[in-house]
Amino acid sequence: WMPVFIFRNNKKEICSGMRTLAMQEMIKNGVLFQGVFVPCFSHTFEDVELFASAFEGTLKTYANALQDGYQQYLLGEPTKPVFRKYL
Repeated sequence: WMPVFIFRNNKKEICSGMRTLAMQEMIKNGVLFQGVFVPCFSHTFEDVELFASAFEGTLKTYANALQDGYQQYLLGEPTKPVFRKYL
């Protein structure tokens, strides 16, 4: 089981700014995140709870960014793909 998240703007277009914002907010909430959650048997219940809690907090900021634009919340520039054209 490996949930992969796709981040879109309010026009439902894939958006690197929204993806970067989600990564930023997850890191603020204590979870290193690149858009994929790969749970394994070494994760404890507390680990999964930490991820879920961090994601919940991230979604609050994400919802605001959908209305106001990610630029108001993102520190720095959106990430850019290195080895491919699209994120």
